[in-house]
Amino acid sequence: MKKMIGLASLALAVILVLAGCPKPMGGNDQPTTTTTTKTTISVKRIVSFTGRVVYREKNETVQFIVSVEPLDATNKTVHFQSSNEAIATVDNAGLVTVVSDTVWEQATITATSEDGNYTATCTIVVIQKPTATMPDANSFVTISAGSMPLFYDAGPSHVTLTKAFQICDHEVTQKEWCDVFGADNNPSHFNGSSGKEADSSEIQENRPVEMVNWYMAIAYCNKRSIKEGLTPCYSAQSGESDVDFTSISYATEYNWTNVTCNFSANGYRLPTEAEWEIAARGGVTGDVYAGTAAETDLRNYAWYEANSSSKTHAVKKKSANGYGLYDMSGNVFEWCWDGVVYGYSSSGVQTDPQGAPSASFHVNRGGGWNYRAWSCRASYRYSHSSDYCDKSLGFRLARSCSKKK
Repeated sequence: MKKMIGLASLALAVILVLAGCPKPMGGNDQPTTTTTTKTTISVKRIVSFTGRVVYREKNETVQFIVSVEPLDATNKTVHFQSSNEAIATVDNAGLVTVVSDTVWEQATITATSEDGNYTATCTIVVIQKPTATMPDANSFVTISAGSMPLFYDAGPSHVTLTKAFQICDHEVTQKEWCDVFGADNNPSHFNGSSGKEADSSEIQENRPVEMVNWYMAIAYCNKRSIKEGLTPCYSAQSGESDVDFTSISYATEYNWTNVTCNFSANGYRLPTEAEWEIAARGGVTGDVYAGTAAETDLRNYAWYEANSSSKTHAVKKKSANGYGLYDMSGNVFEWCWDGVVYGYSSSGVQTDPQGAPSASFHVNRGGGWNYRAWSCRASYRYSHSSDYCDKSLGFRLARSCSKKK
C-alpha cells in the first residue's frame, strides 16, 4: 500500500511539470530576469529659430534658440561657440551677449550636436542704435547719431548717421499748413466739407494735410522757416531765376529745377529716407511696423484700410512708437527728401545717405489710410513723380542738429 502511494505521487509530479506548473523555489534558486536593450536614435539635424542675422548693440543679448530633430533623439545635447569672443560671447544655454561697441563688426555663433555632425549658425552684427530725446515745446524729437540696419524692400542696408537730427512727432496738419499759406489755401481732399467730415471726436484742422506734391512740401518748409526767423534749407530755380520763397504764394504745381538742400541750415526740411526709417523703427530693429512687430497689434498704432473708415484722421490719436512719434505707420504716406534711384544700393555701409534729389521721382514712406497693412511696414518704399498729389500723401518736418549727440 505504501509503495502504491509513492508511485502515485511521482506520477502527479510528472503531470504537473508537463502541464507547465512553476517549479517551487527553494534553496539557491534565483528569479529569472529579462534584459532590455535601449535603441539609440541619432540626431538628424539642428534647426535654428534665431535668424540668420541678428543686430544688437553693446551689452544687449539674444537667446540662440535651436531644436534638435527628431524630437525623440537619444542625445539632444547642443554645444554653442562664438567665432570671436571679443565681439560676442555665448554661454552653455545659448545666451549671446554683445561685448564690442565697434559697429558692423560680426561674430558667428555656432550650435553643434553632440556627435559633431550637425550645426546651425547665426551671425551677430554690432550696431549703435540712435536714442531719442522726448518732444520739446515744438513737438520735435531729437534722435542721436548712430547706426542701424535699414530693411529697404530691396534688401538690408547698413546705415550710419554721423549727426543727430530732429523730427516732428506728427504729420503736418491742415492748420499748420494754413498758418503758412493762408486759410483759403488748404489743398486737402478731406477738408471737412460735406462727405469729408472728421470723426465727431476729432478736430478737423488737426487732420494731416494731403494733396501736397514734393515741391509744395519743400515750399512749406522754407516759408515756415522764414516766418519763424530760421535759415531756410532749400534753394531752387524757376527757369533761369532763383525761386523767391519769401513771396511765393500757394500753387498746385511748380516747375523747379536744381533743387538743393543745405543740411547745415537750422530751418525746416523733409527727412531723408534713412532718417525717416530710423525714426519709424523707434530704436527697435525687430519692429515690422512703427511701434509693433505684430499685424494684429497694428490697429493700435496706425490708421489703414482695416480701421480708417476710408478717410484720414486727426494726428496723434493712435499710440506712439518707441521714440514718441505718431502716425509713422498709416494715416498718410509721407514725402522724403530722397529722389529714387532704381537699383539703389542695399548692401555695404552707407553714411548719411541722401538719395538723388534731382531725380524725377521722390520717396514716400509710411503707408496710408486706404492701403493694406503691408504698406505700413517700416521698410515699405513707395515713390511718385515730384509733382504728384494724392489724398493719401502728406509729409512731416525734420531739422538738422548742429552737433553730434
